[in-house]
Amino acid sequence: GDQIAIVLEAAKIEESFFWRHMERTPNGVVDLTNASVGTLIDDRRSWPKPGLLYIAGFKYSHLGANSNPNYFDRVEWLERQYSPHLDYDFRPQPFEQLYSVLSISCRDDMAIKIAIKKLDYQRRANLLRSNAELPSLLNAKKFATNVVDILIINQKIKEAKRFSIARSLVRVPSYARWIWSCLFGVICGYGYRPERCLFVSLILMLFGSLIFAFNFERGNIVPSTSNVVTSAWNGESESLRSIDVFYNTAPRYPKFNAIAFSADAFIPFVDLEQEKHWSLVSSKRSVFGSSMTLWFYWAFVLSGWLFTAIFAASVSGIVRK
Repeated sequence: GDQIAIVLEAAKIEESFFWRHMERTPNGVVDLTNASVGTLIDDRRSWPKPGLLYIAGFKYSHLGANSNPNYFDRVEWLERQYSPHLDYDFRPQPFEQLYSVLSISCRDDMAIKIAIKKLDYQRRANLLRSNAELPSLLNAKKFATNVVDILIINQKIKEAKRFSIARSLVRVPSYARWIWSCLFGVICGYGYRPERCLFVSLILMLFGSLIFAFNFERGNIVPSTSNVVTSAWNGESESLRSIDVFYNTAPRYPKFNAIAFSADAFIPFVDLEQEKHWSLVSSKRSVFGSSMTLWFYWAFVLSGWLFTAIFAASVSGIVRK
């Protein structure tokens, strides 16, 4: 096994715990499993090399004033943990402990980044755990000492990682959850970054407005009146002329606005009087082909409901783990 530098497992230190100004990086395991201290005062170079730090269950009330609160340094500290604790045997407590301490210290932005990083690791661990055989083999390899046993375990690990249709079908739900988690992390930072959802929604609405403006120019968006809509459905070339006639006979009818139409379709419970007075129809002049324009429209509307729900859940904190 690895050489031991210091073991303070389950130790209780009421005052400050100093781990800084080491003459050299510890060449061995630093075990603080389930230890409890008052204030943690450390520096970057005093912690052991990656894979040699055990801090699952390690609790501390504050970070010392001399400890570096830089996000990248604290993440590097967390990533020096025993490898399986960041892998298939992921331990969320060290991330949650740091998140709690940073929140108390009013370092909310950094705390949110730590929470998101924890969920990134959790997502990866959940996918690895879906292959139940692999974690047990990796764990067995960790404690194997005989060369023959290690070779046999390596072969089994190789077989467990090999593609199999039957194994893949069993893991489909896990892959689906992993994909959804990836999208959820990108869209709103697992609920910690609702502003991302607003930004993505804005991009989608601008893209939608370009599509709708192009379709309007081709006569695929027409006033919501039976004769004009019917002529467009029939693909008549005079549909645009019919719109001009309609404007002349009903001057108070709201003019089409691509951005307002896009926002009206995307955002639920918002009435900008565009969808009410204008209809998207399918014709040979469609930007996507015969009926793909309508499919795009309904996918656009459903996306609006989805993003609105995610944004509301993020702001309320329902989806945060």
